[in-house]
Amino acid sequence: MSHIQDIVNDIERPSNLLIGERSNFLLSLMALSAYIIRIDGDFGMQKQGYVQYFVGTYYEPAKAQRCYELLMRILGEQPKYNPLLWAAKIEECARSIASYTTSEQRLQIIDFLILVVRAGNGVTQLEMMALTNVAVWLGVGPVAGVKINQLRMSIF
Repeated sequence: MSHIQDIVNDIERPSNLLIGERSNFLLSLMALSAYIIRIDGDFGMQKQGYVQYFVGTYYEPAKAQRCYELLMRILGEQPKYNPLLWAAKIEECARSIASYTTSEQRLQIIDFLILVVRAGNGVTQLEMMALTNVAVWLGVGPVAGVKINQLRMSIF
């Protein structure tokens, strides 16, 4: 069991707000969010705030709070990992999502992550690279590349 899964198990007790496939999805989505938030070293409140807004919009308050707590725990754990090991864990999360979602749903995840990036103080090359990696890991690299290139063009 991965360390991130241990975090989810800890947060879920005793309420079991995140269960089954949705649990894996929310865990993976928060892990992908944390990866994008921290990739350039700027993990300010704007990016975290956007994720909090997003989960608050789409989930009931208790579940949204649990998701945000999960995000904060993952953000706190990430610095303890070797960057290559962390990237491998994120790739595992993305490939897990790809195994049970449609390409349209995966493109929506890329759209969400682009909005997380935009919530920060500008867009960096590291963020562009991370978005591209996530798109490839999700299996939507070529299609998502167009969206990522549009983001790139909007910043230069």
